[in-house]
Amino acid sequence: MPSEYEREIDEILRRMDEVSPRRSVRFRATRWVRLRWERATGWVRSLPTALPADQLMAGAIVCGVAAFLLRFVMPGLAWWVGLAAVVMFVGAFVISIGQIWGGNRREVRWRGQVIDMRSGQPTVADRIVLWLRRQFKR
Repeated sequence: MPSEYEREIDEILRRMDEVSPRRSVRFRATRWVRLRWERATGWVRSLPTALPADQLMAGAIVCGVAAFLLRFVMPGLAWWVGLAAVVMFVGAFVISIGQIWGGNRREVRWRGQVIDMRSGQPTVADRIVLWLRRQFKR
């Protein structure tokens, strides 16, 4: 004879089966694919702000040197590493141009406050004028 707790558990489980709608395999599969696609595209969209252009450029240089050295040992692999170096170089160039022209900048925060690193800094024109003054003072 089942105890009172076992009967209540069985009743709760029966009610859960009645309440929860059954999803088709196609619905679950499309939802799974859609979620994975959204996660992947979100990751790709965040790359320009997550990857520093200088580190990407350094990686491209390392891959280029590795491809140059690999061409004597494994020419097929050297071709792919060289292609990766070119892609990384172009990507670093595009990211740096996007940062120069005011693309998505990361907010620098300290103790919860946004810090504007550009305020109070000389502009490019100011730097050129200062450099020219230093050159002609000699």
